[in-house]
Amino acid sequence: MSGTATVLSNYLFPTAVSWGYPHLEVFALSDADVPYWKWKNSSSSDPWNPPGNSLESLSGQTAPFENGLAAIARGFGFVDIFCAGSDYALYHKNHSEDLQWEPSLSGWENRGGGLTSPPTVVSWAQDRLDIFVIGDGPAYSLFQQFWDGTSGWSDYSNFGGTWSTFAPTAVSWGPDRIDLFLVNSVDQSLLHKYCDGSNCDGSDGSDWSNSFESLGGYCTSRPIAVSWASGRIDIFVRGGDAGLWHLSYSDGWSSWTSISGNTSIQAEPDAVSWGPNHLDVFAWGADSSLLHKSYDGTTDSWSPKEGFEVVGQGLQGPPKAVSDGVGSVHVFCYTQYGELGHKAWNQTQGLWTPSESFDDLGAF
Repeated sequence: MSGTATVLSNYLFPTAVSWGYPHLEVFALSDADVPYWKWKNSSSSDPWNPPGNSLESLSGQTAPFENGLAAIARGFGFVDIFCAGSDYALYHKNHSEDLQWEPSLSGWENRGGGLTSPPTVVSWAQDRLDIFVIGDGPAYSLFQQFWDGTSGWSDYSNFGGTWSTFAPTAVSWGPDRIDLFLVNSVDQSLLHKYCDGSNCDGSDGSDWSNSFESLGGYCTSRPIAVSWASGRIDIFVRGGDAGLWHLSYSDGWSSWTSISGNTSIQAEPDAVSWGPNHLDVFAWGADSSLLHKSYDGTTDSWSPKEGFEVVGQGLQGPPKAVSDGVGSVHVFCYTQYGELGHKAWNQTQGLWTPSESFDDLGAF
């Protein structure tokens, strides 16, 4: 997996969440680093709010290194978003089923810290959030902060290390389980640490593994992790040859495998699962196309077998995807026209909508 491809700069991308069909929320950043959002609770032909090609401001300004808001639906009706602010502190707001933001539409809760990376958030229960960030220099250490419904917010825990390349990646396959991934800033290999137990606070005596294990590889993008079942993790990353590489865990780690053929990608990929044994993977092609391939775990096969299918053109950054139900995937991206673009896949119909272009959800 070694190579000569450049370790890429980060690119802006939208972020989307769903707590189930037909609910969707998408978050975007303007060129001025102001966060916006758009949402829908309806399957009607024009379900988005605000309507038309407009978005609603969430106010404030993010740090210049913020690529996209960290967002999570931690249960039906509960959405939390996080970002690094212009003062490099961690900021948070949330809403429940009524879609009323707390502390307010324009207000944010300051969670402190001095960040040099965007935050990463993971949830293994409705009343649990874990946030991981890289602190400021010269140490660039890894920090964790968590929230639970009983005790509220914790202080920051310092995991140490020097992490100056990419933001952390975290995934959970079930209650009391977190898997954390970072790219080694020296040799670009992938490193892994996990918590398996209820005490995941990062302190001495917690249930975190003692150290990071090396999973090898040569990462030229932030890794993406997804789990479609307990005990299963799939990792996707841009490799040293600028291609897409895959690593999986199921009772042990697989070998790294190239799954892009001779096709190069421009930035971090994205992956989503709408159920056991299924993955949809998306990437930003070197020709600015939207690339897609899917995985069927029952036959251990990729479609297409070699390379990707092209499902769109004119991307200005990496795509991000979310599933709102079995057989349903939504993809969001910034287009070359400065718009927030959207398209959806329906497994039953076997169709992308729109078929060739994107829905225009708004421009800044």
